[in-house]
Amino acid sequence: SLVGPKNNSLSPAIIIFDSLRTDSKTRVAPTLREFLQLEYDHKKTLPSGSLARKLFNVDTIPTIEAGVPQQRNYSDCGLYVLQYIESFFTHLSSTMNVQSTTFTNWCEKNLKGSMKRKEILNVINQHVITKDE
Repeated sequence: SLVGPKNNSLSPAIIIFDSLRTDSKTRVAPTLREFLQLEYDHKKTLPSGSLARKLFNVDTIPTIEAGVPQQRNYSDCGLYVLQYIESFFTHLSSTMNVQSTTFTNWCEKNLKGSMKRKEILNVINQHVITKDE
């Protein structure tokens, strides 16, 4: 959840991290909202005619398209996902505002695949060495 425009309360958002800039993502957010609505309606039994039904639409769950580094091949997707997760949690703030956060300058722009692979290998080795001791 991010801080939303209504009363500075926490509100959810769908953040799209697309390193390939494909057109196939156009249905991602609407499909997620539809799924959430169906799950909510299925699991939350409300009295007939109740006005308490939550709506999962673009107004209640906005879409944010993050400005992220673009990959040059189709094989480094995993590295980019790991970098996005790392950057997101590094810059995560309890006061992120959906309206003003653009996610354009928070992720390392020049992701070096070989360097990220070495970082991951070092993390794995640290955990393996720690377990062996």
